[in-house]
Amino acid sequence: MGNRVEIENIEERRLQVGIDDVVLREDIRGLAVGDLVKLTLLTGTAFAGETVLVRITSIRGPAFRGKLVCKPASTGLSRLGMGSLVAFTAAHIHSLASGREVYEREPIGAALRRFKKLLERSGLKKELRKRKYYEKPCEVRRRAALRRQSAISKGKAPPRTGAFQ
Repeated sequence: MGNRVEIENIEERRLQVGIDDVVLREDIRGLAVGDLVKLTLLTGTAFAGETVLVRITSIRGPAFRGKLVCKPASTGLSRLGMGSLVAFTAAHIHSLASGREVYEREPIGAALRRFKKLLERSGLKKELRKRKYYEKPCEVRRRAALRRQSAISKGKAPPRTGAFQ
């Protein structure tokens, strides 16, 4: 057990700064064996660490076990390699990895379909289309007003009341 590496307690750091990430906590509850998560391994120097990808191998209550997906790049973590075992808790999980691996003997078409579904569900595709061209703030307000008027005329939304319409 002399090969211990300290993992940053990201939950404690978030609470110090005043960040309450409810969505991440819900996502962590839904994790399963085989999912990828990101952890920050501390290298020993003050406030220095490296974020690494870990594949979960077992879950027992609040405790997780996993294996490193790739070898850390920093010299302080050189004793760790791909496949090194890591034990951690939900408080150590930095974020969830959204990437997916292409399985052995999986047709490339099926992998692309899975990837496209992942992009669609994450909303990234919609955001990219939205940001493709710059839209002036007055145009954004105009489109929002048109959408509002359309919803009112279709009976889907109540008309706005008050001094500011």
